[in-house]
Amino acid sequence: MGCSLSLDLLLRTLLTSISRIIAWSDSADRNGGTRHAPSDSVRVRASHDCRRIDPGDPLDKNLYELPPEELANVPSVPDSLSGAIKALSDDHGFLLKGDVFNADFVANWIEMKQKEYDALRLRPHPYEFAMYYDV
Repeated sequence: MGCSLSLDLLLRTLLTSISRIIAWSDSADRNGGTRHAPSDSVRVRASHDCRRIDPGDPLDKNLYELPPEELANVPSVPDSLSGAIKALSDDHGFLLKGDVFNADFVANWIEMKQKEYDALRLRPHPYEFAMYYDV
Protein backbone atom coordinates (compact mmCIF):
# COMPACT_ATOMS: atom_id res chain seq x y z
CA MET A 1 0.00 0.00 0.00
CA GLY A 2 1.46 3.39 -0.97
CA CYS A 3 0.68 6.89 0.15
CA SER A 4 0.55 9.45 -2.63
CA LEU A 5 0.20 13.13 -1.81
CA SER A 6 -0.47 15.82 -4.34
CA LEU A 7 2.50 18.06 -5.04
CA ASP A 8 0.56 21.05 -3.72
CA LEU A 9 -0.13 19.33 -0.40
CA LEU A 10 3.46 18.12 -0.22
CA LEU A 11 4.86 21.61 -0.76
CA ARG A 12 2.45 23.18 1.75
CA THR A 13 3.40 20.52 4.31
CA LEU A 14 7.12 21.06 3.76
CA LEU A 15 6.88 24.85 3.87
CA THR A 16 4.74 24.79 7.01
CA SER A 17 7.14 22.39 8.70
CA ILE A 18 10.19 24.41 7.70
CA SER A 19 8.65 27.67 8.94
CA ARG A 20 7.78 26.02 12.27
CA ILE A 21 11.29 24.62 12.57
CA ILE A 22 12.84 27.99 11.81
CA ALA A 23 10.59 29.71 14.34
CA TRP A 24 11.56 27.12 16.95
CA SER A 25 15.28 27.12 16.21
CA ASP A 26 15.55 30.87 15.84
CA SER A 27 13.49 31.92 18.85
CA ALA A 28 16.09 34.53 19.68
CA ASP A 29 18.87 35.93 17.55
CA ARG A 30 22.46 35.95 18.72
CA ASN A 31 22.64 39.73 19.25
CA GLY A 32 20.49 40.35 22.28
CA GLY A 33 17.61 37.90 22.27
CA THR A 34 15.27 39.80 19.93
CA ARG A 35 12.63 37.56 18.34
CA HIS A 36 12.31 37.64 14.55
CA ALA A 37 9.62 36.35 12.24
CA PRO A 38 10.72 33.14 10.45
CA SER A 39 10.57 34.84 7.06
CA ASP A 40 12.97 37.57 8.27
CA SER A 41 15.42 34.98 9.59
CA VAL A 42 15.42 33.07 6.34
CA ARG A 43 15.79 36.24 4.30
CA VAL A 44 18.74 37.51 6.35
CA ARG A 45 20.53 34.18 6.28
CA ALA A 46 19.80 33.51 2.63
CA SER A 47 21.08 36.96 1.66
CA HIS A 48 24.56 35.85 2.71
CA ASP A 49 24.49 33.13 0.04
CA CYS A 50 24.62 35.14 -3.18
CA ARG A 51 24.77 32.17 -5.54
CA ARG A 52 22.70 32.08 -8.68
CA ILE A 53 21.16 28.81 -9.79
CA ASP A 54 21.04 28.16 -13.52
CA PRO A 55 17.59 26.74 -14.34
CA GLY A 56 18.93 25.17 -17.54
CA ASP A 57 17.65 25.47 -21.07
CA PRO A 58 13.90 25.66 -21.66
CA LEU A 59 12.21 22.49 -22.88
CA ASP A 60 10.23 23.27 -26.00
CA LYS A 61 8.42 19.93 -26.21
CA ASN A 62 5.07 18.57 -25.14
CA LEU A 63 5.84 16.55 -22.00
CA TYR A 64 2.72 14.42 -22.47
CA GLU A 65 3.91 13.24 -25.88
CA LEU A 66 7.55 12.47 -25.00
CA PRO A 67 8.66 8.84 -25.22
CA PRO A 68 9.67 7.30 -21.87
CA GLU A 69 13.38 7.42 -22.79
CA GLU A 70 13.31 11.22 -23.23
CA LEU A 71 10.96 11.79 -20.30
CA ALA A 72 13.46 10.04 -18.00
CA ASN A 73 15.96 12.85 -18.75
CA VAL A 74 13.54 15.65 -17.79
CA PRO A 75 14.19 16.82 -14.23
CA SER A 76 11.18 16.73 -11.91
CA VAL A 77 10.28 17.25 -8.27
CA PRO A 78 9.27 14.41 -5.93
CA ASP A 79 5.59 13.47 -6.12
CA SER A 80 5.23 12.08 -2.59
CA LEU A 81 6.41 12.71 0.93
CA SER A 82 8.59 9.60 0.67
CA GLY A 83 10.23 10.94 -2.49
CA ALA A 84 10.78 14.35 -0.89
CA ILE A 85 12.39 12.75 2.17
CA LYS A 86 14.71 10.70 -0.02
CA ALA A 87 15.61 13.71 -2.18
CA LEU A 88 16.35 15.81 0.90
CA SER A 89 18.48 13.11 2.51
CA ASP A 90 20.42 12.69 -0.76
CA ASP A 91 20.99 16.43 -1.27
CA HIS A 92 20.81 18.82 1.67
CA GLY A 93 24.18 20.54 1.41
CA PHE A 94 22.53 23.78 0.32
CA LEU A 95 20.79 23.99 3.72
CA LEU A 96 24.12 23.75 5.54
CA LYS A 97 25.68 26.72 3.75
CA GLY A 98 25.68 30.04 5.58
CA ASP A 99 24.72 28.42 8.90
CA VAL A 100 21.05 28.29 7.94
CA PHE A 101 20.75 24.79 9.44
CA ASN A 102 23.26 22.37 10.91
CA ALA A 103 23.62 18.69 9.94
CA ASP A 104 22.02 17.40 13.17
CA PHE A 105 18.98 19.59 12.67
CA VAL A 106 18.46 18.36 9.10
CA ALA A 107 18.94 14.73 10.15
CA ASN A 108 16.39 15.13 12.97
CA TRP A 109 13.89 16.77 10.62
CA ILE A 110 14.31 13.96 8.07
CA GLU A 111 13.81 11.37 10.82
CA MET A 112 10.68 13.17 12.07
CA LYS A 113 9.16 13.32 8.56
CA GLN A 114 10.03 9.66 7.96
CA LYS A 115 8.09 8.73 11.12
CA GLU A 116 5.12 10.79 9.87
CA TYR A 117 5.27 9.04 6.51
CA ASP A 118 5.48 5.60 8.14
CA ALA A 119 2.44 6.40 10.30
CA LEU A 120 0.46 7.37 7.18
CA ARG A 121 1.70 4.43 5.15
CA LEU A 122 0.66 1.86 7.75
CA ARG A 123 -2.98 2.94 7.81
CA PRO A 124 -5.60 2.57 5.08
CA HIS A 125 -6.51 5.66 3.13
CA PRO A 126 -10.12 6.80 3.65
CA TYR A 127 -10.83 6.01 -0.01
CA GLU A 128 -9.54 2.45 0.43
CA PHE A 129 -11.67 2.11 3.54
CA ALA A 130 -14.77 3.30 1.66
CA MET A 131 -14.05 0.98 -1.26
CA TYR A 132 -13.51 -2.25 0.68
CA TYR A 133 -15.25 -1.89 4.04
CA ASP A 134 -18.73 -1.78 2.52
CA VAL A 135 -18.18 -5.00 0.55
